[in-house]
Amino acid sequence: MHILLFLTLATVICGAALITLMLWSEGRLDIKSIKQRLIDLFPGKETKPQVIRVSASDEVDSFICAVVGESFTNEDCISRQHIIRKHVRPGDAVRLQREPENPVDSSAVAVFSANGQIGYLKTDVAGRLSAKLDTGKFVAAAVVYEVNGGTRDKPSYGVTLELTIYRAPQT
Repeated sequence: MHILLFLTLATVICGAALITLMLWSEGRLDIKSIKQRLIDLFPGKETKPQVIRVSASDEVDSFICAVVGESFTNEDCISRQHIIRKHVRPGDAVRLQREPENPVDSSAVAVFSANGQIGYLKTDVAGRLSAKLDTGKFVAAAVVYEVNGGTRDKPSYGVTLELTIYRAPQT
């Protein structure tokens, strides 16, 4: 029992030391960054998005759209470019989250991969989509269609989504 406790404690301490060293080398040694990296390393209970089942016959619209704002850094000090480069691949599901309190755009729709926010839907797309979502009669699903960039000619990464809108199931 004592050996298991010691090994667990040693793992946590080593993990925290490695995270601190890594963040220090990136010039981002602050409490928020350390806390986020520890949460990533030792995940606890996380809230899961609500699963809503729809069928293909409920599909209303489907289209390709670009994500914007990929060059920004998130509030947790994690670069969206880093998230895209390391974790985002074509076919990955992404979560769309309405931000009606967004000070720049009240129809804003944030785009999240499993590893954090990667940007927003373009304003015109967000406006059309948020108007539908806010009625409660529609739901949306999105997957990564394409990740581009990361080359000498275009070093910044960009993401294109395939967005599908469905009629919400009757409750």
